[in-house]
Amino acid sequence: MYHESNRRLIELFGYSRKWSSQRSSYKLAPAKVGSITGLGPAVAVGQNLLNRNPNSTLATASGLHPLLRLLYARFGVRKCPTCGANITILTQDEILNYLFSIVEEKPIIIYSQLVNNALGSHKTLLKLLLDQFSREALFIDDKKWDGLELNPNNQHKILIKLAQIDSSTSFENVRDIVLKSHLLGSNILQINAGKRVEKVSTEKSCVECGTWLKDIEPKYFRMACPFCKRKGCKKCNNTGLHPFASSVFFSGLLITQILTYSVRDTLKLFEGTKILASTNRLLSEIKKRLIALKEVGLDYLTLNRSSPTLSRGESQRVRIALTLINQLEDVLHVLDEPTIGQHVTNIIKFLPIFHKMPGPVIFVEHDRIAA
Repeated sequence: MYHESNRRLIELFGYSRKWSSQRSSYKLAPAKVGSITGLGPAVAVGQNLLNRNPNSTLATASGLHPLLRLLYARFGVRKCPTCGANITILTQDEILNYLFSIVEEKPIIIYSQLVNNALGSHKTLLKLLLDQFSREALFIDDKKWDGLELNPNNQHKILIKLAQIDSSTSFENVRDIVLKSHLLGSNILQINAGKRVEKVSTEKSCVECGTWLKDIEPKYFRMACPFCKRKGCKKCNNTGLHPFASSVFFSGLLITQILTYSVRDTLKLFEGTKILASTNRLLSEIKKRLIALKEVGLDYLTLNRSSPTLSRGESQRVRIALTLINQLEDVLHVLDEPTIGQHVTNIIKFLPIFHKMPGPVIFVEHDRIAA
């Protein structure tokens, strides 16, 4: 059935000559049957091993690894490699929304941080600031400036008090305050709400120590550390990952730690994670794959399980899970002994998943219980 479907599809697009030169005439010969009607495109799920490459894992074979890399690159929480502080980058609109969520509870004071742990006396900057602001609005190293010259051999923080706002402050006024900080050349706002002090930034820099960071791309989460080749060193925090990826966390875990989880535990982790609305689509794709692997009885496998170590039955069930994920309409699914290697109790749980496949399903089975 699968062979005949392929032959008809090839002839339909006029590729028979091209394919006949690459394949034997036997493979393109019509099936030895009287007639087959209503035959559409077909997908065959055999018992071959997934991949003999030792670098291939369950996560890569099921399509989970690319999605996890994207999740970490776009929505992971970065930690500063110098001081360990969390790095959160917000747009100006997100900062405005965040400020209004705080002032609903209590008034806040907004500061603009112009210098973040930089050496120097900063004479020129202080002189220019005094032309626009009073000395009472200038804060050096978290204290009001006393007018004395700064020690050029020490690192200093310079902040300007912009305004105090509460729930009665209009949106336009708060927007002007944020814009004023931006025009001063600052990318860091300090928010004081009573004893609570927070800092937000619009740039890829640490709000505590001022370390500037490069963009994180998904490719860094599959690259080995160039200094130790996955053996572990100080540059990669003993993770073996690329140094750029070794300080990115999701739910408090590195990507290498999540990959050591079983399918069952990973699904529980994502189902219990509070997420932003922007991550819904990506997380739904990840959970869809995890649920499919669970339904075919592979929830005991870890995501970093090497593909060559999977049995033929397990490899076939990974392919069946991919078929469930793709949901190809009006496609004939031909399965070769899909219950091979499974215990009797698991077979009973496994068979109902074939009803979820769109389109007709044909499977060759030698097990009397499954048949």
